[in-house]
Amino acid sequence: MTKRNDAQAETETTTKSQPPLAALILALLEEHPMHVYGMHKLMLERRLDHLVNIERRNSVQQVLNRLHREGHVETADGETGRRIVYRITDTGRALFYDWLRTEISRPRTEYPRFTAAVSLLGLLPPVEALDLLAARRAELNDACTHLQEELTRGEFLPEVLTLEVDLRLTTTQAEIGWLDRIIARLESKQLTWDREDLLALSTADEPHEG
Repeated sequence: MTKRNDAQAETETTTKSQPPLAALILALLEEHPMHVYGMHKLMLERRLDHLVNIERRNSVQQVLNRLHREGHVETADGETGRRIVYRITDTGRALFYDWLRTEISRPRTEYPRFTAAVSLLGLLPPVEALDLLAARRAELNDACTHLQEELTRGEFLPEVLTLEVDLRLTTTQAEIGWLDRIIARLESKQLTWDREDLLALSTADEPHEG
């Protein structure tokens, strides 16, 4: 029983440690073997740069090298010119589907930058906070327009292939709704604060020696 639990815990740890980029690489190789250049191009064509940072092809290569060292991918027979072709292994396939089922079924604590910044909003004057939140709202509104256009272009595809876009659109719309509420409260002065008062509260909460 102990060995089984230890093995299960090790599998869960390995699954959790995989970054989304590793999962996307394994997913592409599940489709068919390919080299890193083709993989990076396909990621960009599918707009996966909205999900992971693949601005530089080297980012893909580094994760692919690690997956190769760990035995989750292997080199396929033959090469395309000087480009090594990779394919997924059985262990890589098992790792990918463990990751996919875990991420779909279990909510995970994430650490978004905006949430962290909102927790520090009181360090800015309310007027400046209002301007910054309004600027963010304008950018998100543009993002909603692009996402809606993306959904429209994908109407001929099976719906399951556009769920990710639908999720991004829904969460963006939800954030806009939150921003509208906070902006309205700032404009009406229902929400306001004094930076020095907040700093004084912080100082009063500090533990004292003695």
